[in-house]
Amino acid sequence: MNEFVDKGLSSIAAYAPPDNRFYEFNVTATGEWLWNSKGRDAREFAAAWATRRGIDDPEKAADWAVTLGPVGWDVYGSLVLTRQRRDSDARWIKNRRAPGKRGMFSYLPNIEHIDSRLEDCRRAMRLAREMNELDLIAETKIIHGYVRMVKALHLIAQTVGENTQLSADNVKNIRKHYADLADAGEQVAVNLQLWRDQVAPGFHDIYFQFSVDTARRTVKTVGEALESVGVDLNMANTEGTSKKGG
Repeated sequence: MNEFVDKGLSSIAAYAPPDNRFYEFNVTATGEWLWNSKGRDAREFAAAWATRRGIDDPEKAADWAVTLGPVGWDVYGSLVLTRQRRDSDARWIKNRRAPGKRGMFSYLPNIEHIDSRLEDCRRAMRLAREMNELDLIAETKIIHGYVRMVKALHLIAQTVGENTQLSADNVKNIRKHYADLADAGEQVAVNLQLWRDQVAPGFHDIYFQFSVDTARRTVKTVGEALESVGVDLNMANTEGTSKKGG
């Protein structure tokens, strides 16, 4: 918001489908910083938001928000979900494109950065569980699941993109990464529904369901793409890996 103010913008239009309740923190923050952009910082705002929410430990909630927030920025800044809806992940594999700082990897460009974000997710999860705030737990698992998916896709794309002929070890590693992708996709799908039940009970919408279905469809289309480049996934090797929601 400071950027908008400094550039002299006088209004803002926001699009937050399918319902503002899923973006209550961000919508509230937008409202605050539109009229007071030089006021509270992100942590101070998060503590005030948690106090209004009635969370028992607002300071811990603020720690959660500033820990998970940058991870969410990386995920949504890279348009991970949008690219999944367009089957970009599968095309990436089918075209044997090695990962780089582009597309879904634009904000998650390498394994070191991805692993640091996964550690941020683990710290945020500990905080959410200590507070026993079910919506924060589910939201953390969603973002964690998306980062796990990107990591698996990065490793798969790297192996396929850098090896014209895949060795037995290459295929073995791809199967492992694909199993991780499948588990992460299910983690996202399950926790999207749990998050909805907490923040918008009884809410049903095609747009939202599409997000749930997309996580699972991505796993399917990436599997088909791998088969098309000669990888026998041998699904028997991936059975029993799902953690059913992380």
